[in-house]
Amino acid sequence: MGTVYRAVDSDQGTVVALKLLTSRDPRGEDRFAHEAQVLATLDHPGVVRYIAHGADAAGQRWLAMEWLDGEDLATRIQRAALSVDESVAIALAAAQALAAAHVRGVVHRDIKPSNIFLVGGDTHHIKLLDFGIARLSGSTRIFTQSGAVIGTPGYMAPEQARGETAEPRADVFSLGAVLFECLTGRPAFAGAHAVAVLARLLLEDAPRVSESRQGVPTALDAIIARMLAKEPAARPANATETATLLRQFSSEVTPPPGNAALAGGEQRVLSIVIAAPGEGAVSSSDDTVPASHDAESGTAIQAALHPLGARMDRLANGAVIVTLENAGSATEQAMLAARCAFLLGPLFSSDSGSARVRIAVVTGRAVLTGRLPVGELLDRAAAMLLAPPPQLGVAYVDETTQALLDTRFEMMRGVAGRELYGERELGERVRTLLGRPSPCVGRDREVRAIADLFEECFEEKLARAVLVTGPPGIGKSRLRGETVQRIRERRPDAEIWTGRGDLVGDGAPFALLGSTLRNAARIATNASLPARQASLLERLSQRLAGPEQQHVVEFLCEIAGAPFPDDHRPLLRAARQSGPLMGDQIARAFTTLLAAEAEGHPLCLVLEDLHWGDVPSVRLIHQALRQLTDAPFFVIAFARPEVHERFPRLWAEQCTQEIRLGPLPRRAAERLVRHALGATVSVTRVSEIIERAEGNAFYLEELIRAVAEDRSELLPETVLAMVQTRLTTLDPVTRQVLRAASVFGEVFWAEAVAMLLGRADDTTLTLERVRALVEQEILVPRGGSRLAEQGEYIFRHALLREAAYALLTEEDRVLGHRLAGEWLEKHGERNALVLAAHHELGGEGPRAASFYARAAEEAVWGGDVEAAISHAQRGLACAAASESRAPLLGMLCEIGALQFTPADDILPKVEEVVRLAPRGSMPWVQGMFARSTIAIQAGRIAEMSATLELLRETSPSRDAEGLLAVALGFGACQLDLLGRIREADDLTERLAAIAGSSERDPLASMFWHATAAFRSAYVKNDPWGAIAPAEALRDRALATGHRSMLGVAHMLLGMSRGLLGFSTDAEQLLSAADVPDDEMGFNSSVRPFSLAWVLADREAFDEARACATRLIRSGSERGMPLDEGRGRWVLAEICYRSGDLDSAEREIMTALERLGDCSQLDFPGALATLAEVRLAQSRPREALAAASEARAKLAAIGGCSFLRSLAVLLVYSECLDLNGEHGAAETAVAEAQRHLLGIAAKMGNPADRANFLDRVYERRGSLKIAR
Repeated sequence: MGTVYRAVDSDQGTVVALKLLTSRDPRGEDRFAHEAQVLATLDHPGVVRYIAHGADAAGQRWLAMEWLDGEDLATRIQRAALSVDESVAIALAAAQALAAAHVRGVVHRDIKPSNIFLVGGDTHHIKLLDFGIARLSGSTRIFTQSGAVIGTPGYMAPEQARGETAEPRADVFSLGAVLFECLTGRPAFAGAHAVAVLARLLLEDAPRVSESRQGVPTALDAIIARMLAKEPAARPANATETATLLRQFSSEVTPPPGNAALAGGEQRVLSIVIAAPGEGAVSSSDDTVPASHDAESGTAIQAALHPLGARMDRLANGAVIVTLENAGSATEQAMLAARCAFLLGPLFSSDSGSARVRIAVVTGRAVLTGRLPVGELLDRAAAMLLAPPPQLGVAYVDETTQALLDTRFEMMRGVAGRELYGERELGERVRTLLGRPSPCVGRDREVRAIADLFEECFEEKLARAVLVTGPPGIGKSRLRGETVQRIRERRPDAEIWTGRGDLVGDGAPFALLGSTLRNAARIATNASLPARQASLLERLSQRLAGPEQQHVVEFLCEIAGAPFPDDHRPLLRAARQSGPLMGDQIARAFTTLLAAEAEGHPLCLVLEDLHWGDVPSVRLIHQALRQLTDAPFFVIAFARPEVHERFPRLWAEQCTQEIRLGPLPRRAAERLVRHALGATVSVTRVSEIIERAEGNAFYLEELIRAVAEDRSELLPETVLAMVQTRLTTLDPVTRQVLRAASVFGEVFWAEAVAMLLGRADDTTLTLERVRALVEQEILVPRGGSRLAEQGEYIFRHALLREAAYALLTEEDRVLGHRLAGEWLEKHGERNALVLAAHHELGGEGPRAASFYARAAEEAVWGGDVEAAISHAQRGLACAAASESRAPLLGMLCEIGALQFTPADDILPKVEEVVRLAPRGSMPWVQGMFARSTIAIQAGRIAEMSATLELLRETSPSRDAEGLLAVALGFGACQLDLLGRIREADDLTERLAAIAGSSERDPLASMFWHATAAFRSAYVKNDPWGAIAPAEALRDRALATGHRSMLGVAHMLLGMSRGLLGFSTDAEQLLSAADVPDDEMGFNSSVRPFSLAWVLADREAFDEARACATRLIRSGSERGMPLDEGRGRWVLAEICYRSGDLDSAEREIMTALERLGDCSQLDFPGALATLAEVRLAQSRPREALAAASEARAKLAAIGGCSFLRSLAVLLVYSECLDLNGEHGAAETAVAEAQRHLLGIAAKMGNPADRANFLDRVYERRGSLKIAR
């Protein structure tokens, strides 16, 4: 309406705020003049001071006010949080200013944060602004006409929202909304659209400040609640009374509740209808809104809706909100809402006189606790009203309403969505159904197939796996029960272990196998740690003994929730510091156990809900199936179809047979219906039930129950609504028990439910209700409870649990998960992801973060890097400002360093963890390790060197020694690639000191041996010197079961033996590929490069070329120029030796381009290959140029990779000789011979020495020239 300028009063010479009217609308001019009139009557330090107003010669209206420096309250709230004292100071100052206005008969009517100015940013010095819509006592014209401004949604009082006259109590309500926002940082009433906010003002009670912010004084909480009362009479009478209350409130802080328990509220299905005359009714919630109806305009509409039991609220902006309470089922509510829409269309159009009437019908769950919070539904409806009016129908409907209305109403697709057009004429226990055993129908073929496969597994001693998939409710659990029973009948001696994927802890590392081991050993969750260890030991002692038994127990207890201390267990301690080592040990222990179990009798592993399983468990089962090929080991897994998205190619190498459960055959479904309802049920009814069930066994049984209980006519059209309809027939106390049970997932304990309900001291009532639910076939007792002396129960079906969980209010969900997490933690729950999920959902961010950190660590143990990253990131989201961030950040940094994560993704985490964690701690070392790799990737060599030097000078904590060794070794190898060998020597020396005694830290010791061996063979041109540390690494890796390090040892031995001329041994070692190349990090090219070279040495050119080509392709696809460059280098050597000189030239030139930026150490050797090709092409001068460059780089760097320094000297001498420089050639040959014989001299065995001198390709030439 107006624009404010900084101006100078020419008479007084003072700075003023000059407001110019920008609108020529008569109502805008009236409001402008009105504001000047009001300000002229007010003289208070808390109200912006009036100076003058008028109009210039051109008719431009202006208003001069005092100039203010500072910021408005809206800006302050967005910028930083306000303390309780600051918030009260602002509210008190505003109340005092409003009191002066109220005394003079002025009601502001638009109190909001942007109209409260903090002079100089001082919360004790405020000014009220914008009196443009203020009401003056005795003035009515501006407030009763259609289109007059009435206030801002979210801050106006309910009576303003209804278009009623605003009294001082309206300002009190608005000030209460401002104070609420000061304390909580969010509006008391919010929404994306004005109509949604206005409806909240009318239909919902204001939230309590104490629910959103801890530490608010009790008296202040009560004052704000009173200021925000729906009824004006319940509020303070005016601003003067409000100011008095704010001065006098007590500073007593609200005490935490003594015994927190779930409340009695629950969510129910609710349908609402919104009608609006035009676009203005659904404008932004930040805008002031105009009144657009008179007080009596809604009478006809209300009279028409009354027979349908609908409640109507008409807003001041002309919108109508219709709610349907106590309307029965979801289907009934949706039908009534649709009929309301049909009535509203003509009535609303007639009343508004507008053709642009918009109507929306939406359905969803709302909390019922005495008030009617429909805000989320209102937001959805208001969003629909932004679309153009329906073209043919009368209203838009959302998807839920559409599904509930089904075929009873005509609907069509319009431009902006589905339109409502018209109403059609209406036309391991025995499973029980209606209290009787229910037969398993329609699955005989599947049961027989699985049982036959089990027989084959036993008779042929052949490990097999079967995967049964099907959607929820299709009958997987029933098939599982029938199959297990059939196997027990055929093979009574079969050992059957069962495990279950966990819904709450979805994907927690080793959760699936952890549950399997606990079930097999009958471990009670709340048993003491020694008792849990003893239970597992007792179970394992049946098949294992001695050291093997101890190893299996120690490492399987890690995943079974019974960890041992590692003070006197160096291998266990080392494994806990190394994810790959821990994973290898767990895999070794699990496979050993299964092999022992399957030795004497068939072993059957039955896995339920595999779609909620975890990657480490699935990998271990895969490994067991592969290693126990000749054992009677049988796996049956049951899962939803999405299991293939979670685990692509699940156990494909083991030829796993999948059985996809389709819909029940019609004849089988009919047999079940007649078995349950009797032979007298009509053919029509049977057909109706079968068609509605659509072959889903669970739906079929629920429909049978509905018919038996005479509620089939009220069935909702969606399964969830159908199940909820069944649950809502239970009494309130029983529903409360069921809701509390659903917090834990599908499995729960009666004692835990009693605790959630505040009845921990007396579980009698809870147990009674649980037993009643068992009788009603909603719950099932579970035998062999993990909790001693406690009954364990499961929901009869996952959808029953989901329906019960959906009944919880948001407040009860948060409280329930918090209490559940505390209870499970207290009673020995070891699944970190389960505890993390409960604490996160319970609003306990720091506690959740600590458990996510543990879950991430366990995922690393299992080799599931993606899961580890996911868990750590979820933990960080929970640990906004807690000490739990450092371990999570450190873990992500370490993973990022090893996975070559892009710098932009990992650098912020590096900076934060280095700042948070003490120097030398594990998170700090992880961060610095990542910083060094980031510098390497970015080519910032000085930064990389400085970071590595800082790491070298650091004294690590005990748990960080192994990783520091990794970081130093990694850094040394990177420096070697860059040709900075002396700096790498310094890091290697520090690495040796950290490794120290081999007993101190197995991981550090192994990495020292790996680095020493690699640098000897690769950098120092001493492959014989690499043999001893490589063999030491191999022995330690075998002793500790470290699969990755064993692969490194074999790679180093193969490379070294190949360089020494032992081609057969080298080829065997390098072909084994114990670890995939892409898991070897920056060393991913060493094995295939060395293997291709060995194959070329024995002239197996086709095999060598295939190996080199794979390396090139892998390097290119993964963006690894080092790998691609080495692949092209060795391919050039192969082409050269096989006589394809053109291809050799092309490949070596490309190789030099790739290697130039990433490996100075490889460059001299590659140049030597180029010189050899040039010589073969009869281009001696160009060959000499390449050889001279290679010789110069070799001298400057002080080394050359893969023992190619000999080739450099040899081809250099040959080039010199061919170019007539015979003396220089002899000098180069002599140098090559000295180096060659120096290596040979270290070999004590004459036969090895002779083989070395006689069989290596370039060495033969060197000796010949020397002679």
